[in-house]
Amino acid sequence: MDDDLYNAIIVACVIGIAITLVFVMFMRAEIMSEGGFTELYFGEHRKLPSEMAINESYDISFTLSNHELETTKYIYEVDSKIEKFKENITLLPGESAVFTLSITPTDKGWELFSSITQGYENKLDILKDAVLARENEFRLIIDNISHRYVPISHQVDRFGYVFHTNISVDELKEKPFKKYYRYENVGINKSVRKEQIVTIFVKNNEIYLSSDQSEQIYLSERSPFIVKAYKYDEDMDRELEIHFWYEVR
Repeated sequence: MDDDLYNAIIVACVIGIAITLVFVMFMRAEIMSEGGFTELYFGEHRKLPSEMAINESYDISFTLSNHELETTKYIYEVDSKIEKFKENITLLPGESAVFTLSITPTDKGWELFSSITQGYENKLDILKDAVLARENEFRLIIDNISHRYVPISHQVDRFGYVFHTNISVDELKEKPFKKYYRYENVGINKSVRKEQIVTIFVKNNEIYLSSDQSEQIYLSERSPFIVKAYKYDEDMDRELEIHFWYEVR
């Protein structure tokens, strides 16, 4: 009983292999009879870099082979954050072209992830012979003294540590006082960039203290290195494409 079962399994396997071989030969004959085919592939694909370092060079090689039945003109293109171009080439039947690129990432290829903009404004009345000052506990006060000057310093409500300057009210009326701040924190895969513009100005006999702030977050993630090829006189919908993923460290 067991021998019959084993024999049946062996016969079924042999029949399956034979059918597969016939199918492969049939499909190859069909492809060749319809005008051949084109190949596009990376050379030494096991050595393609999955990680790259800034200002380091890497060799990328790919091959375009014409197995059509006639001379064929191709367009091939490279699309990535590091390298991007498009060229054309003509290949005879059975001819192949090997392309070797030396690519060097110069930055991490940051992409904007989020952007936030916000503004604040405080309004204060100007009193005759008054100044704005700061107590140790950082509470805004108005003192009556003999000079019309506005020293602003340290922690102003909502504005943080902004500036330290003495400027007259008359000068503020003529020209607002502005202070610019820029900050950037760069990590392995994340960059945070902040900008703040603080302005003191006078309008309708009132002091305005305003701040416009913006924050952008950029991410550096895995990106594809894409190679495409298609016949010069055909629609791009029939293009061939190969790619690998990499990350800049």
